[in-house]
Amino acid sequence: MRKKLMGRCVSTVALLAVLTATTALGVEINEYQDEFEQAMQDRAEGRLYDALENFHNIISNQPQLQRARLELAVTYYRLYEMEEAQRYAQEVLDDPKTPPEVKVTILAFLAQVKKDAEKLQARHTWTPSASLGWMHDTNVNVGPANEIINIGPGTLYLTPGAGSTSDSAVVLTAELSHLYQSGKKIKTGQTNTHFLWQSNVTYYHRDYFNEHAFDMGVLTMGTGPMFLNIGHWRVACPLQVDYISLGSEDLAWFSSFLPSINKQIPKWGLDIGMSGQITNRDYSESADKVRDSTYAAGKFTFAKVWKKAHFVMTTGISFFNDNADSSRYTNDGRDAFIGATWAPIEGGSLYGRFNEKHVDYDGPEPIFGDRYDREEKITLGLSYHFQHEKLKPYTFRVDYSRTDNYSSAAIYAY
Repeated sequence: MRKKLMGRCVSTVALLAVLTATTALGVEINEYQDEFEQAMQDRAEGRLYDALENFHNIISNQPQLQRARLELAVTYYRLYEMEEAQRYAQEVLDDPKTPPEVKVTILAFLAQVKKDAEKLQARHTWTPSASLGWMHDTNVNVGPANEIINIGPGTLYLTPGAGSTSDSAVVLTAELSHLYQSGKKIKTGQTNTHFLWQSNVTYYHRDYFNEHAFDMGVLTMGTGPMFLNIGHWRVACPLQVDYISLGSEDLAWFSSFLPSINKQIPKWGLDIGMSGQITNRDYSESADKVRDSTYAAGKFTFAKVWKKAHFVMTTGISFFNDNADSSRYTNDGRDAFIGATWAPIEGGSLYGRFNEKHVDYDGPEPIFGDRYDREEKITLGLSYHFQHEKLKPYTFRVDYSRTDNYSSAAIYAY
């Protein structure tokens, strides 16, 4: 979403290098050096409105000082005030005293301003996507590895077919997302915050070749506001509804509130997030009503980006409580993960993720007594977004995932 809103931020390194080489555009800046340096420092440290005030003061005292006028244009650009950025940069461009090499850089800057302004002015952005794939699952029914389970001095014989069953499936995913950019900017301290509204509808269907009782369909509908302070933080408060089917039967309706806040520190390549979830889980079949619950969770995430190495590392932990109508299904626990993504070539990436989840159930499991589970999951994969003009809409992806569940109730160990 952030890329859709802001496009690619133009780098001002070349612009500043040219300006430094020319010592001044129009009039020598020495007389206002202290105020100019303070404005540059304010901007570098994110005090954009303070920088604006200082640059305006310089220009009001010395209108011919084009160096300050151009830095004012860059400051407006960083506030996403595109009309003002364009106006002040154009004034410098139209000045016959502006050196030709500086004019070339200003033209590139104005082109970027125009491009980003068009993206900001696009009130409604619709993004459809779809994927079709094949998968093989060695444990479709999440059954135990053995059909004979020892319980103390006794032995439990499961019914035939209750153990793990393998099958292949066709997987379809279709999504339509909508981004509304209100165009409203709210002054927040020294920066501007944008008000957006994002909605999406997603359908996921997994159709097994033989084990149709485990076919799964998930229809998700979500919508909610987002407040985006580009390069600093974002806050989202969406509502979401999920309809889930299993086999040919209705399984459940999940209704969720999913607030989140993320803080970015671009100079260190960091994104620190905190999110919450409150979900009402309403199962359809009368036999499953004991599983109706209110699920609550809090999650903390940390991401670090190494741009030169094209490498991203993410880690996080969530704590949850699932308060069901039956104590047998009521549980709480934690889920920690660590992952990494590396993009060695344009359009291509390799990724991996490891999860460890601990779940403690309140009520006893019949026959087995107290139940405590520990799940380990590892996912490895690669993806490639085709670069050829005719193939750009397409992405190829391969994933491998393995899950091991260790449980004090042996029937749930797989």
